[in-house]
Amino acid sequence: MKPATTGDKVTIEFEGKLDDGKVVAEATQADPLRFTLGQKEVFPEVEKAVEGMRPGEMTTVNVSGRESFGERDPSKVIEVDRALFPLDQECAVGVVVRLNRDDKLPKTGRIVEVGESVIKVDCNHPFADKEIIFDLKLLEVA
Repeated sequence: MKPATTGDKVTIEFEGKLDDGKVVAEATQADPLRFTLGQKEVFPEVEKAVEGMRPGEMTTVNVSGRESFGERDPSKVIEVDRALFPLDQECAVGVVVRLNRDDKLPKTGRIVEVGESVIKVDCNHPFADKEIIFDLKLLEVA
């Protein structure tokens, strides 16, 4: 069996987890991930790990927060006037909300603070700054 090289279409199964062991993404043999090496369809560290592997081989790769979902950006924690939320919207810490802003595309964020007149919403990706550990198995090279 030939090793995976740039331009090959590869099929992998994987489990991606945080350092506390919480599984945040997976692809199984029954529902694998397929991508072309070198096309930047997956995290660069995953591509590097798969390149040179042969079908059946397994490896583990750590993807830094910077390389996965980016660094946490304090400017993405925004204050929103409570009056802009629909009356039936639950406004509690931890609730995920979708914000429609005239000046930008809609944003999704998590409520981090509820005040009397202002609600703080964190629009950073939930895994920003978090390393993800991927256990990979190469299933096929085409």
